[in-house]
Amino acid sequence: MIKKLTNGFELIFRVLKNALLRPFRVISGKIKYTFSVGRVTSAVPGAVRKLPKLAKRRPEKREDYFDWGRIYIAKSLVLITAAVIAALVLIYLLILRPLFTSWWWVKDFQMDNADLSSYTGRVRVYYDDEFTNLKFDGRLDDGKAVEYGEERWENGRSKYAGEYSGGEYSGSGILYLEDGTVLYRGLFAHGKYNGSGELTENGVTLSGEFRNGTLEGSGTITQDGILLFTGNFTDGVAEGRGKENYPDGSLHYNGDFSGGVPHGAVLEYYPDGTLKYSGQFVAGKYSGEGTLYDEHGNKVYSGSFEMGVRSGTGSAYDGGRLVYSGGFEQGMYSGSGSLYGVDGTVTTGTFTEGAITGAAVRTYPDGTKYEGCFSGNIPSGAGSLTDAAGNIVYSGAFLDGDIDIGALVGQESSVAAERFPGAVRTVSDDCFRYADSSGILLECAFATESTPAVVTGVYALPVGGISQKILSAADVNAPSAVGVTRVDAALPTEAQLLGIPTQSATCYAVEYAEHTVYWWVSSQGELLMRSAEYSAGIGSTPSDENGNATDRDEIAELFENIGLDIEDFASLGF
Repeated sequence: MIKKLTNGFELIFRVLKNALLRPFRVISGKIKYTFSVGRVTSAVPGAVRKLPKLAKRRPEKREDYFDWGRIYIAKSLVLITAAVIAALVLIYLLILRPLFTSWWWVKDFQMDNADLSSYTGRVRVYYDDEFTNLKFDGRLDDGKAVEYGEERWENGRSKYAGEYSGGEYSGSGILYLEDGTVLYRGLFAHGKYNGSGELTENGVTLSGEFRNGTLEGSGTITQDGILLFTGNFTDGVAEGRGKENYPDGSLHYNGDFSGGVPHGAVLEYYPDGTLKYSGQFVAGKYSGEGTLYDEHGNKVYSGSFEMGVRSGTGSAYDGGRLVYSGGFEQGMYSGSGSLYGVDGTVTTGTFTEGAITGAAVRTYPDGTKYEGCFSGNIPSGAGSLTDAAGNIVYSGAFLDGDIDIGALVGQESSVAAERFPGAVRTVSDDCFRYADSSGILLECAFATESTPAVVTGVYALPVGGISQKILSAADVNAPSAVGVTRVDAALPTEAQLLGIPTQSATCYAVEYAEHTVYWWVSSQGELLMRSAEYSAGIGSTPSDENGNATDRDEIAELFENIGLDIEDFASLGF
């Protein structure tokens, strides 16, 4: 009985086994047959041509099915199923697997782990072996960072966030300093700044195109949001055309640069936009031809420069007015040149260290000309004065830019008169005078038995008709060693002889050993005239042998009786 039951179970098992396994055996056989090398080689070309039609065709005939034993499967279904499976495999391999690997399958390493050098996949690398202080988060390919990743400093702040290639920064990224501030934002290649980006150091930002770590080509420099420079760069330094601004953003330089400084043709501006300089630069300094202006747009200098100073030939200005034209050396007048005074005078000569010392010529607005010695751009010493027609009106000593009238007083009248070739002599009751076209009046005392006729006073208009302003004693042109004081004195009557109208005047005086010099100034501060007075006192009128005053008319009558003219002898005291 038991044996029968056992045999029965074995039979049932074999039936079930065959029923269950037969479809798989059939399918396996069909697959082996279908994909056999010879069959595939011969059937693939035709099948490829039939696949589209077969997949679309609705099965209607027996040949539209695969006959696997008692199992019939539509060929179109098999094809569609195979295509779907192939697509899923590709999606997994190309999309899902890398995505899963990048985002979910992450392996943690300590930074000193030797396996890092050859690992491929998503990783997190830590400074410590407790995996708390993150150093790197990203993907490795054979131990080298690729694709997108992030680095951190040991203090936990970001060091770099961006793209990698072959273990180097490559592509778009941001580089940080240890304090968390952005050092560079832009494109990388081979671990260096390459491409468009912004580099910020010490508050200064360089923006533009970078090459191997330095700014190259067009770019800008900004600081605290203010544009400082825009132009061309070479190796990170301004080179070529550019514009440089002041710290407040206003334009400073516009032109050519080399080595980061103006070099070549450049315009320089004041902070308010007024042009300061137009011309050539060398190594950041004025060199070559150029023109310098003040803050109001007036010329200051036009001519040659050498390393920032005036050198060569040029013209200097004051408030736009020409003051000098000629040679320069080390910024000072040097060599042949002409000095133009505010009073209209023109002085031509040879300059040394900014001033004429020696012989030179000064021409005054009215045509009067001085030729002689100078000291510190001022006529001093021996010289001669000619009028507009070229006639000598005075030849003698000059002091502080004018005729030394103090040297004339006390001289014998005949000697003093020789200084004025064209002077006209006149005689009055108490003195005789010499006057010439230059505006000089010599007042002389008559000779006595004991003293010769001498010059007791000199009255002189300003040489060249200069309108000199004197508003205080400090404006008086006198030797600095001598004190100038204001005195109470009315304009002398001799002023009328020089053509000066009667008016109130201010008087300044300087006392010397043997004479006193006066400056007479109008209420508007204009110099009217100068005068000098002999300290020994005014000479007496003609006198007899006893010292009694003699009437001039009587003397004249005596002269007439003998056929002589008193005027010819007046200088002798008769």
